[in-house]
Amino acid sequence: MRYPAEAAKMELDGRAVVTFQVLFNGEIGQARIVESTDTLFSIEALRVVKTLPKFNPYQYTDTIWFTLPINFKFPHKPPLDSAVVLSHGGVVKGSVNREEVAMVFTADSMFEGVDPILLALERAGVKGAFFFTQYMLNNHPDVVWKIKNRGHYVSHHGYNHKLYCDWENRDSTLISRDEFMAEMDSAYRSLGRYDISRIGASVFIPPFEWYNDSICAWASEQGLQVVSYTYGFPTSEDYTVPSMGEAYVSTDEIFKRLRGMPVENGTIFLIHMGVKPERPEPLYDHVYSIIDWIDQLGYKVVPLMELISPKEEQ
Repeated sequence: MRYPAEAAKMELDGRAVVTFQVLFNGEIGQARIVESTDTLFSIEALRVVKTLPKFNPYQYTDTIWFTLPINFKFPHKPPLDSAVVLSHGGVVKGSVNREEVAMVFTADSMFEGVDPILLALERAGVKGAFFFTQYMLNNHPDVVWKIKNRGHYVSHHGYNHKLYCDWENRDSTLISRDEFMAEMDSAYRSLGRYDISRIGASVFIPPFEWYNDSICAWASEQGLQVVSYTYGFPTSEDYTVPSMGEAYVSTDEIFKRLRGMPVENGTIFLIHMGVKPERPEPLYDHVYSIIDWIDQLGYKVVPLMELISPKEEQ
């Protein structure tokens, strides 16, 4: 179900009651609104009913009518600390008033670093945040359950890992609002298999960590918050490989750059869970060393939601 955009702008709650017909073959027939607080909710309620899966045709010898009440509760976004840093509506740094940082991990089709990452986090007593596309959520439930059952935050990284806006012209959105909403619906259906709701995974990282104001506005309509990593920190370049030429950044170079720059309050470090086989010495094998370096500088690695939430809300 999608929260109506105009209702979201006004932060309206509402209710619609739909009566609909199930034909003898199990398909949805006629549908009409019998009660509604606003036309906006009526339109969405009818859309939801029309997209219901086919009923079991063997249960019925004739048409039958059902009545379905649908309640709409405005999906408020998770509260953000007043000291977080935003870029184009997405969080790129947690509270700058606390000597805390967070670690986030993303994966599409490559995830071979899951075990060393989990071992490092467990050894350090740290909780991470993991973001997956549909490839992981639909094809590797053992990996997702392993991460969730260890108490780490699990959400999505878009559904199909498609680019949301142009690399060169960020204001040029490459996906329509309807396509974006469908992406979110699909992502949360997949997360639902792990007993993870929209509320439980209201923060997500867009594909390629690239988005614009429109994407964040659409996310906000659904009570969702876009998050990315803190730009400038080289851990995000751990996906590069030697064949990329000058764009390649080795693990040694990543550590050299890290040690040559100060950690900042609220930094969000991004590490990829998997990389191409041609990359020597993947960074995910050195997560504990990164945490140890952060600790030596006097910073604490905290869960992502703790980093971006108001202190009094934790």
